[in-house]
Amino acid sequence: IIYFNEDGEYLGDNILKISPKELVEKLVPNDSEKKINRFNLFSSMKKRLLSLFLGKSLTVSITGPSQAGKTSLTKYLYTGLPLKKQEEYDSLPTMGKSVKEFKLGKLKLTLHDLGGQPEFWNEWITSLSESDAVIFVLDGTGFKDTSQLEALEFLIKANNGLNKPLLVILNKVDVFLRGYTKDFVRATELSQFLKNEKIKIIEGSALEGMGYIPNNSSMEEKELLLIIREFLNAL
Repeated sequence: IIYFNEDGEYLGDNILKISPKELVEKLVPNDSEKKINRFNLFSSMKKRLLSLFLGKSLTVSITGPSQAGKTSLTKYLYTGLPLKKQEEYDSLPTMGKSVKEFKLGKLKLTLHDLGGQPEFWNEWITSLSESDAVIFVLDGTGFKDTSQLEALEFLIKANNGLNKPLLVILNKVDVFLRGYTKDFVRATELSQFLKNEKIKIIEGSALEGMGYIPNNSSMEEKELLLIIREFLNAL
């Protein structure tokens, strides 16, 4: 058994060399006014060790308006393949909530894919409270539809009291980059509109599996899966 204190200091790895009483004395400051629950102490250590060897577990909500690409993104994360490399996929809208559990690298993820229709928006609040982070998917080509910004405004207000880490993905950037449309809201434009440095905004394509991060006056190209993993690993 390996022992660490609350600061991560290594205490030893042989239970025969240190008794439970000595262990508690090392872990806990000598403070007569402090009452320590030994069960909670060892439970905390167990969680730390499990996290170290088994990887971190996270619950993430994927929200956004209908038809923005939430389910496509969920399937991309689940399979590791962008949509164009998948043999078959459907674009049926999620009704209510769909839950998937899988590993993403060393991360054990529970993903809540939430319905984007306005009648399901109140479900987002419940899911937000249960989540460690939120990925909000917008159709970057669809901002003529006011429901895009209404959905984002609703999510930001719901998250104000919870303060969950938020990644906004402006999806379908491939349509814009290939010249099929000129109507695409860039990440820099949305950042200036929101004026919230705590919200990370990128452009992406679940179809091609590519992402673009604003970097000063240019855009850094990166695999979308890698961007999301870096966002989650930083939590």
